[in-house]
Amino acid sequence: MEEKSGFFKAKKLAPFFRQDTPPLKKTKSVVSFLASSSVEERLEFFHAQHSQVYSVVLDAMQKLDMAKKVDDDDVFMCLDLVSDLMLAIKSKIQAKWQAKSILILCLAFIDKDKKDSYRIKGTQLLLQFVDILAMSEVSRLDSSMTKAISCIPDFLPFCEDSDLRNTFQKLISKPPESFRFAKREDPISKETSVKILQAVLDFVLSPNRDSSINFWTRVLTEHIFKFLYPLAFSEPNRMRFVFFGVELHSWIQTCLSN
Repeated sequence: MEEKSGFFKAKKLAPFFRQDTPPLKKTKSVVSFLASSSVEERLEFFHAQHSQVYSVVLDAMQKLDMAKKVDDDDVFMCLDLVSDLMLAIKSKIQAKWQAKSILILCLAFIDKDKKDSYRIKGTQLLLQFVDILAMSEVSRLDSSMTKAISCIPDFLPFCEDSDLRNTFQKLISKPPESFRFAKREDPISKETSVKILQAVLDFVLSPNRDSSINFWTRVLTEHIFKFLYPLAFSEPNRMRFVFFGVELHSWIQTCLSN
């Protein structure tokens, strides 16, 4: 029989390949392997084992949801691994591999009932997911993907108009109850909402987004900023956003602080 090579021989992955290993320990073995692997080894592993890795991460999250005490770092590790997986298999993600499952996972953490740290992680994961999809099909992006962006900001703390508040509440669909360990204990405030919007801006205005800035301009204007700032995002200012996106970072910060 031909000897297995590559990642199959990696000692750090031994727990991952054992059937009796608990899901969280399997996840940690993958993370440990990736930390000491080359780019080529990481890609080889993810392309060969993407389905198994994703399944293990979901199993680990379910186990954490049933645990009496949860370490936040374990949850963040799982979400970071999903992000690494998506970046390694972009072509499969663009073909909508596990699209519904990934979207549900993101929305579960973006939910307003979750702690800020979890919501920021969920926001980053959703933005990464949509960004990968947009690379190949900007004009054909599933509406459920872009509408999910509407779930990111907390419109209500910024708005006192009762009609608009009702519109916002109808706009945002509440995901199924999940991940009780992430439930927030303090009420949402304007300050916590700014953290979420800051995470969005940090992602969109990253140098890595230069090639997709027009796409993100359209999505964020249509699904976030035109609701928060209907006057500021009139058509002339929208064009200013397209061509002077970097300036928007400080400009939005000023708007949110007022």
